[in-house]
Amino acid sequence: MKRKRIAAAALLIALLVAISTTGCAGILYATLTGGPPRTEERGESGSVEGGLADSPELEDEPQSTGTGAPSGLPEAERAPEAALTGQPLETGEEAQPPESESPARPPTAWPQLPETPAPPPPPPVIPVESITLDAADITIDRHSEHKLAHTVSPEDATDKTVSYISSDRTVATVTNSGVVYAAGAGTAVIQCISASGDVSASCNVTVIVPVRSLSISVNRSVYKTDEEFSFTVGVQPEDATDKTYTVSLDNTDAADLDGSEVTCVSSGIATITATASNGVTASREIRIVDLVELADEVFRLTNAERQNNGLADFSRNSALSAAAVTRAKESAVHFSHTRPDGRDCFTAFDESGVSYGRAAENIAYGQTTPAEVVAGWMNSPGHRANILNPNLGSLGIGAELDGNGRLYWAQAFTD
Repeated sequence: MKRKRIAAAALLIALLVAISTTGCAGILYATLTGGPPRTEERGESGSVEGGLADSPELEDEPQSTGTGAPSGLPEAERAPEAALTGQPLETGEEAQPPESESPARPPTAWPQLPETPAPPPPPPVIPVESITLDAADITIDRHSEHKLAHTVSPEDATDKTVSYISSDRTVATVTNSGVVYAAGAGTAVIQCISASGDVSASCNVTVIVPVRSLSISVNRSVYKTDEEFSFTVGVQPEDATDKTYTVSLDNTDAADLDGSEVTCVSSGIATITATASNGVTASREIRIVDLVELADEVFRLTNAERQNNGLADFSRNSALSAAAVTRAKESAVHFSHTRPDGRDCFTAFDESGVSYGRAAENIAYGQTTPAEVVAGWMNSPGHRANILNPNLGSLGIGAELDGNGRLYWAQAFTD
């Protein structure tokens, strides 16, 4: 009997140790003993302290041959064993849960959140159908700009963004706002492309180098009748795309024009004008003089000075005029009262067959009109004395034009 009690106690202790790992040792103890739950403490070695260690020593009881609880135990001690085996108590009452267990709680109800409304459907995509530029072909000068304008259809297209590209940036560049810059002479194609890349429009760009200025070059600005001369027209810049031009002469009575050749016909002022294809012009004024007419006017003005001073007019002598023309030409070569060969100026008189007792000479150069040269002589004492010499009565006049367009003048006086 004593051995049976020891075996039962060992079994209870093993069960208590196993259940203590789940934290239910106190509940089990309370169930087995019918008393309140006991506090369990674990030592460092993991053994159970307390529990049945303080129970009184069990006495041997006769072994029962039945399947129920050991018959030798009191009824109060058999009830827990029945609870361990899951069998109903002998009194027929249902097993009650330990007093230490809490009643079951109802499930917690979470607050309901407001439902998020569904987003509206995206608007339909309206594609670009066409792009139109305000010009299909443009011609612009190098280093200038031109603004292209575009129209996207339909007006309510979803994405009306466009971009511009150039086929040759050495000829023309373009910004995304459509500003075309002419970089160099040539042709290029500017395209305006939709954001999707499948719709575009194009403009052909021709960049030219325009004529900026013209110039007319001639040997001199004064020519004499029956003289022919040529001129040249310069075009700037030299790499102008179109260097063609036309020329005209405004005074066809004074000169004839044949291409770049001019034939002087009579005295007067003639203006040569060159006009480039882009409208740029240049002009050059030409003076044509008749040397005989100049000499006649000098003779008239000289006699006017004589009249103003109470003297008789000079008479005109053809032989003396021939000598004066010779001296005007020689002065253009060597301006001096000594002839180019070193002889005295009056030897020219002799060569023309002029007979004289008294003789004098006035020469001048650089004056452009008869009035100017006569005024210059009258302002020079020596020249004035010859003009107003009462002992001189015959006068010859000569005029000459040198290769630089400068006029030379000569007066030959005899008694």
